[in-house]
Amino acid sequence: VCVCVCVYVHAAEHHPTPLADTDQGSIAELSGTSWDSPSAEGGRQWTYQTCTEFAYFQSSETTQSYFGNFPVSLFAQQCQDVFGINATATMADVAWTNEYYGGKNISTSNIVFPNGSIDPWHILSVTDTVVASSPAIFINGTAHCANMYPPSPSDLPELSAARTQILQAIGSWLA
Repeated sequence: VCVCVCVYVHAAEHHPTPLADTDQGSIAELSGTSWDSPSAEGGRQWTYQTCTEFAYFQSSETTQSYFGNFPVSLFAQQCQDVFGINATATMADVAWTNEYYGGKNISTSNIVFPNGSIDPWHILSVTDTVVASSPAIFINGTAHCANMYPPSPSDLPELSAARTQILQAIGSWLA
């Protein structure tokens, strides 16, 4: 998640009008395809998936933002520069993804949808259980991927309860 944001916060700092010139160092890094490139840790893969399935670009359209101005069009240009995917293709791919998988009306089984209340990604996820075998678990007071970190004595009770629910769901599928 942070890969795109950090890359383009950096770009916005160095380019008063970031659309006029994308950050070539970031483009070069994301264009790396060898297993020992910095982007092999997930940045390139995540960016490709964002360009071809989700289009959930973490953007800011205002100069009042703490992070600066890095509009959606900057990310669309990133998709073009790194993968040759234009904005029209991205939107068509997103429409296909939502149609194929059902968007927020996904019809599936054996998936857990954990979401933290302060995770900006939760707005795009399933936050209400639609199918009993695919529970949505909303965790008040937690951020992105909090349920995936090792348990800690300082965890919120809601987070501990969510981990228990997740383990019970997966355990029932494997039983």
